[in-house]
Formats: sequence, structure tokens, C-alpha cells
Amino acid sequence: MSSKQYVAGSKPVEKRQRNIKNINSVATCEKHRQSVVKDLSKKINKIQSAQLPDYQIRDLNDAINQLMREKHAWEVQIHELGGINYLYRKAKLFADDGEKIGEVDDYRYYGRARELPGVKELFEADMTFVPERLRKQEMQHRQLDAWYYGYTPLEEESSLQDFEKDISNQRLNRISKEKPNSLENWNPIVIEHVPAREEVENILLERRKSALLHRLV
Repeated sequence: MSSKQYVAGSKPVEKRQRNIKNINSVATCEKHRQSVVKDLSKKINKIQSAQLPDYQIRDLNDAINQLMREKHAWEVQIHELGGINYLYRKAKLFADDGEKIGEVDDYRYYGRARELPGVKELFEADMTFVPERLRKQEMQHRQLDAWYYGYTPLEEESSLQDFEKDISNQRLNRISKEKPNSLENWNPIVIEHVPAREEVENILLERRKSALLHRLV
């Protein structure tokens, strides 16, 4: 839509404001948001057409993404002014919500844009590695200290144990209230000896030997 005033039939229609943050009226924001939604509905329906050439599909898809960003900006402003929280409701407004390639970019492809040369191949490719790769990148950028890996300073270990004990007691009390008979025969497991790594390796080795001998017999 042009930023200038245009005429629908014989009735002039007010242009949408560019500086959304400067609008202090919820009613005005709602009106402009509805105008964006109407534009989006028309363009999303149009981009499904098999008659359009590729260059028009690309232009339409870019326009839809731009309008989606504008719609989001109006919804943020409406919420900040005390109006409806469209950000929370997430109602389905369009038959086609678009699809993203991976998790990095918010750019979406609608209708026939998913069939464009180059785009179609990306959608068909296996993108399952992307979330895992992003997770690893996020972990690398974090400032992880010894606490994250479970290494507690000796002077703070007793306070941590007291905290864990307090949390355990709170959970037991909650369980006993919700299910009074569930703790009658319950006894805490006491581990007197935690085997060292060498002991665990020897135990596993003996089990492998036993399994191998059992196969040979």
C-alpha cells in the first residue's frame, strides 16, 4: 500500500502512519492493524496463483514479509498502550502462515514462493541439524563457570546441601498432602559406597567376559 492517501470507490481512506511509536491512540492503531491484515489476506491469496511469473512471486513474498513486520509493530504498540495483547493470543488469521527455512531467519515463504527455484531445494533438504547447531553456538557464547558443571566451592557446599535438603522436604510434604498413602512404605535409598571409575570399568569388563563365555558354551 502506498503511504499516500488513496480512494476506494468514492471514499478517501486515511494513509497508514510510518512512525508507529508516535501513535498514542489504541483505536487508531487497531484501525491501521486491520488495514494491514486486509492487505495481507489479499496478497497471501494472490501468491497461491499458478498464473503468476516467478519475479512477481518473489516481489509478493517480500511484500508479505514486510507487511507481517508492520502488523507485528502495530500489535506491539497496541499492547504497550493497554489494548488487546495480540502477541499472546496468536489467533490464526490466514490460511497460509508461511514456512521458514531453518531457525536462523524469520523470513517466511508463502504459497508458490516455496516452489521457486533454489527455495524448493532448500525445503527438501534435511535441515534437522540446524537446531542442534544453534544450540551448540549458544552454549559456546555463554559464560559458563564451575557452578554449571557441578563444581561447588567447599565453603559453599554445605549451604547447597542444606538448600537441596529443604527442597526435598518441601516436595515430600506436597506429595504426602496430595497422596496421603503414597509414602507409607517409602524409604530413602542410602548409597553407602559410590564406585570409582576403575571399579565400574572392571565390573563392565567382567560382564562382557561372562556374556562372551555364555555365547561360546
